[in-house]
Amino acid sequence: KVIIRMPGTSPEDIDQCIATVFMDQAKGLKHVRTIQAVSREGLFGGYVQAKKDVGAAELKAMLEKAVRPDSFPVNAAPPTVVVVDTGLPEEEVGVKKELEVSLDREKLAALGLTAKEVSSAVQEATSDLPRNKEGVEQLRRMAISTRGGGTVPLRTVAEIRLVERPACIVRRWPVFPLKESRQQKQTIRVSSAKALIDALGPDRVILIEAGARVRLDGAPRARGKHVRWIRAGEKEYELVIRDCANLEIRAGEGERPLVCTKYPYANVVHFENCSGLVLSGLRIGHDPEPGFCSGGVIAMEKCESPTISDCILFGCGTEGLTLSKVKKLTVENTVVEKCTYGLLTASGCEDLTFRKCAFRDTEEYHGFDFADSTGIRFVECVVENVRLSLISGALFRTNLDVEEARIVFEGGAIRANRAAALAEPANMLRTVDTKLTGNIWQGNAHARVVVAKVGTAEITAADIRREQRELRDLIIRELFRHYFKTHNITCTDEELAARKKQVGERRARLGTAGAEFDEVWHREDICKEKLIERARTNEKVEAFIKNNPAYFDGTVVTVKYITIACDPTSSTADQKAARTKLEGLRADVVAGTLSFEKAMQESSPPPAEESNGNTMSFDYSKVLNPFFRGASASYPLVPAFAAAAFETKVGQVSPIIHTEFGFHLVKVTDRKAGKGTPIVNPHRPNRSQEIARMTLRHRALNEVILQGMGDCRIVIMKPGGIP
Repeated sequence: KVIIRMPGTSPEDIDQCIATVFMDQAKGLKHVRTIQAVSREGLFGGYVQAKKDVGAAELKAMLEKAVRPDSFPVNAAPPTVVVVDTGLPEEEVGVKKELEVSLDREKLAALGLTAKEVSSAVQEATSDLPRNKEGVEQLRRMAISTRGGGTVPLRTVAEIRLVERPACIVRRWPVFPLKESRQQKQTIRVSSAKALIDALGPDRVILIEAGARVRLDGAPRARGKHVRWIRAGEKEYELVIRDCANLEIRAGEGERPLVCTKYPYANVVHFENCSGLVLSGLRIGHDPEPGFCSGGVIAMEKCESPTISDCILFGCGTEGLTLSKVKKLTVENTVVEKCTYGLLTASGCEDLTFRKCAFRDTEEYHGFDFADSTGIRFVECVVENVRLSLISGALFRTNLDVEEARIVFEGGAIRANRAAALAEPANMLRTVDTKLTGNIWQGNAHARVVVAKVGTAEITAADIRREQRELRDLIIRELFRHYFKTHNITCTDEELAARKKQVGERRARLGTAGAEFDEVWHREDICKEKLIERARTNEKVEAFIKNNPAYFDGTVVTVKYITIACDPTSSTADQKAARTKLEGLRADVVAGTLSFEKAMQESSPPPAEESNGNTMSFDYSKVLNPFFRGASASYPLVPAFAAAAFETKVGQVSPIIHTEFGFHLVKVTDRKAGKGTPIVNPHRPNRSQEIARMTLRHRALNEVILQGMGDCRIVIMKPGGIP
């Protein structure tokens, strides 16, 4: 084995500058039987296996002479040659996921920010974020402070996406072709996850008994030739079925069996290098449903000629199908529904055919995303009630603009969908005898397509496209306008002129033109600044610190909590229903007829057995961390939630807490008293004042949103204008 270290270098670079050179050098040796080159982050391992008539010492001497240090980059350590007697390792070629942030310098300049200072904040914040779609969403919500004292979410000045990069690249010589299997398929009947996993292998039919509930999260995580488990989150694992040629997993006659997992960050099932795979008659999804998760339903990687027939793929999976380097896929008579991120993502795929399938009831970022993929056909399919962003969310998207990549939709229907456009680029989707009805992009260029009403104000699709802001942001803007009007908070012409001068001077100093000065936005921003400064005067800050000593002395509380999600994009009717439900649960808990733990199960999906459930421990300073989630919280720890926890005694239940994320109920299970005096941080001597000012600011803004949600009736319109 030849070992070469090159710290800080990606697997791709090591493969190009070390592995390829090593392979050429090793091929020149006599009596070599097999060569294997493995490139990882900062490390290269080259394996050379000799023929039987060559001893280990002789092979080592030949390698030390052939592998020359001067043929590799100067920052690579000298090669080390060692003798190993374990044979060639079975290296797993996987991918690692990274969060990629692309900053928009023009938008930064308009806010008086520089890429350097935002990049520094992002790098510090992303160190603890999960590398999955939940991490993307947390990063999109990250608050960036502007020069004017306000904040904007990172998504307004940057594009954030999850990218996959190789974790390990393996080269082998010689490359032996796969042998065709000529064995006759055996049939195995199963009814449990363990039995299913034990039965996996090539050239066989696995029949899952009718009505069976196959919970993959409860299966033993044994590794084998055709099974491996990859970590999907803390104490969560994803099943990967690999190298199973001609495997069929079918439903037995009778009630459709369920294949599921309750690990929210894992794909339900992941197939790798499985040619001739068949899935038929199954119901596959995350359990329980609905809920919050960031894993998909079915993932396929490097599979050829797979078939999915007569199946139901359901959310809360982030997407129904995640495909990478898949060829000749056929999906027929299958339903993909209720996903929370998108319907399908395909990367580097060829010849994908969907026949008589239904894609429906999905939100919120993409419908069908194709990257570097060709030969895509939909035949007699129905796509309905898919609700995407009206800023840039086209229902079908591809990054190619060549005839081979054109998506063909034959027959069927595309109806009652909300999206910015049918396809992007528009010329890359061809419909043939397809019925397009009730879609929001149809009609008079969004002119009067009302998507929401806030009191008497209407928000149209044209507003969203023109202002390039999400519906939630525009609803909150209307709530603030209502508050400014009812509380007589105004911006004078002199204040606006001073702001315009300030922005112009900043742009001149930075040497950027920036966007056109938006008078309406700046007037409202000035009003917001007045509101915040009224709420956090020096007197109010000092009084807050004096009246809440436990917030600053290191006191730690442990809580169990219930959350019913309900943000400003929820209709007034949904808000009332959520509050009524939580009020009933609280009444039963206080009366002693229902335990808090049972109430947690009735209001939310039960947590995974290995997790801590809806439980967290924190001191009040955690409210300064926008990514703190405790053990498994789905939302940031906002001051209103934290304050309720500190004000509730151990063993008691808080009143209902209303935040911008929904309605909450907290039970304090433990409290560890702090020092009694504020903790002094020598690096941040004004830490207490920072916490107080941030809390008062958030409290003021939260009260505006909540009061507006109470005063103004919010109506969300479905495609077709149905409230």
